Amino acid sequence: MKKHAFCKPELLAPAGSMEAYHAAVEAGADAIYLGVEELNARLRARNFTIKTLAYLVNQAKKDGVRIYVTLNTLIKQGELKKLLDLLYQLQQLNIDAIIIQDLGLAYICRNYFPGLTLHASTQMAIHNRVGLEMVHRLGIKRAILSRELTMEEIRTLQKDSPVELEVFIHGALCFSISGLCLASSYLGGWSGNRGRCTQVCRRKFEADQMSGFYFSPNDLCAVDFIADLVETGMASFKIEGRMKNAEYVYNVVSSYRKLLDKTADKTTIQKSLEEDFGREKTPFLLAGTRQAGVIEAMRPSGIGIPLGTIQKAASGWLEIEADVSIKPGYKLRIQHRNDVDGTTIQAEKIEAGENLIRVKYSSNAPINTGDQVFLISRNPDKHKNWGQKKLNVEPVRFSPIFPKSQKVFKRIIKKTQENEISKGYLFFKINQFEWLNIVKNYQFDFLIYSASLKELSELIHDGKQINYWHTKLVIELPPFIPDGDIEEYSQLIQSLHDSGVRHWMCSHASHQYLFPKEDRVFSGVNAWSTNQATQAALIEQGKQLFCFSIEDDFLNIKAIAHEKGIMPIFGLIPLFISRVNPALNDNTQVTDSKGNSFAIRTFDGLYYLLSDQPLCLFHRQEKLREVGIRHFLIDFSFMPISRKVFKSIIYDFEKAQKTQDGILFNHKSGFK
Repeated sequence: MKKHAFCKPELLAPAGSMEAYHAAVEAGADAIYLGVEELNARLRARNFTIKTLAYLVNQAKKDGVRIYVTLNTLIKQGELKKLLDLLYQLQQLNIDAIIIQDLGLAYICRNYFPGLTLHASTQMAIHNRVGLEMVHRLGIKRAILSRELTMEEIRTLQKDSPVELEVFIHGALCFSISGLCLASSYLGGWSGNRGRCTQVCRRKFEADQMSGFYFSPNDLCAVDFIADLVETGMASFKIEGRMKNAEYVYNVVSSYRKLLDKTADKTTIQKSLEEDFGREKTPFLLAGTRQAGVIEAMRPSGIGIPLGTIQKAASGWLEIEADVSIKPGYKLRIQHRNDVDGTTIQAEKIEAGENLIRVKYSSNAPINTGDQVFLISRNPDKHKNWGQKKLNVEPVRFSPIFPKSQKVFKRIIKKTQENEISKGYLFFKINQFEWLNIVKNYQFDFLIYSASLKELSELIHDGKQINYWHTKLVIELPPFIPDGDIEEYSQLIQSLHDSGVRHWMCSHASHQYLFPKEDRVFSGVNAWSTNQATQAALIEQGKQLFCFSIEDDFLNIKAIAHEKGIMPIFGLIPLFISRVNPALNDNTQVTDSKGNSFAIRTFDGLYYLLSDQPLCLFHRQEKLREVGIRHFLIDFSFMPISRKVFKSIIYDFEKAQKTQDGILFNHKSGFK
């Protein structure tokens, strides 16, 4: 859907509260995105109730703005009934669009709620033309592109995109590619894919006998690229910040409004945005993948304008050296040495000395000499005014219960039961060429080879290995393929097909469209499957088998157990998969404040933070078989390439015992 060049894009603002909604409208937003109760990727925001939304949709019409509702999380099986009711409600409210991540949600909407307009969340990691093709085929109107793209890549994708495109232009960034982060889930059970991110990337880590915030990016600011983005014909410019207050929303939205309307120059706007109380600014990867200044490991990871260090703190007063004027009512963040989020206080009284500023506050939080102070809000009175605004409209009337739930569930289950697989398979997975000789002498069914471009080329030219392995080989592509590499991958796929390879695995659901139609295609662990609707979507796409999520728990897996499901029962866990270099060498050991150990690995242009302890469910094989799991996956990726290591893992597998350092991940404790 090629848009006319120089067409002014929609300015899309976040709202985590009613105050933020009013601030966004006053600042000149064209559209506003918000969450409704659960099932959205910002559960720590205040969000909206469906009853409030019934009023807000009419208020939005009055205000001349569009409303997009975020349902951008993975859905568990037990949540499908509630989801159907919510979709029914949103359809009655005539919401302008919903933003989604889960393929199952797209499947349900397309088949049972065709009146809903769908936008693909950045959590879907749409980053190349193949992803855009998938979105188009799913009936999705707009794709919110991955934030890890360069300006040139965005320009290329926009040229022939079959759907509208949306890009982030401002706000907080994640280290990991959105939708591929397991760090929060691993270090506490709260999944970022379920809207419960605990911001592990903002924590301090030890590496190379130094401590730093190695995975904490600065905040995105795309001011220098706005003209280029407008020229491409982007449909929408998105501002991150549903966790931010109304003051932030007003300042950022009004700044970009002026820039788009050309009522202020770029220098003025940049200065204004420096006072959004966020982190230092970066264009991220817009200027290229080697862009410097994305991460400043030695700078505290919290938000706010730095004021100084506390010289003294006692009896409700603190003293700091500061060049910035502080007034009563200003909000300050106190960053303690070992505190990720910091403590927020409000200045009640100010006394200015010759070299120090004394600030009176009321808080029971421990505040100490040496803590750093950041300014995070200047305008509490304005914020209060937004909070006092009322919605002077009648609500949209709606029925809360979807009457066809049972019928929909039956159809979904019927879809998943088509073309059942009779035999159970054992899969091995490797990501390095040397493993090919080590695993040769063991009986298994399929070998998943997640290889780099270089190693795939080597494999094609190694006739002996191809002849030996081609019937068992399953080639898996990486989860992030820059659009410029698509042609090379396509050529390699064709060469492998010509050499007899007939099995492929998608680490992104869209990879389906790169493989020969007559071949068998499986869905990998990164193409999350956590409910029966997603299973139905994958089967409809033509996936012969699909992997269960490695962060899922036993109770949910039991509820969605399927003969086509592959259960990962061993492997190192990728906490982060990123396009951003953390400025740490390959194989560097990293430790967090609780003593958890990880390793940095680079592979095929991506950076991985891997768990030191592998997922191991060997001792739960029988229990999994009892609930209907028939296929199992043992993943040797990133493991030391060694016959001794291989024999040790296989011994534990055959004895159905957990490896010495194995963990259950969320399998027992719960996928939250």
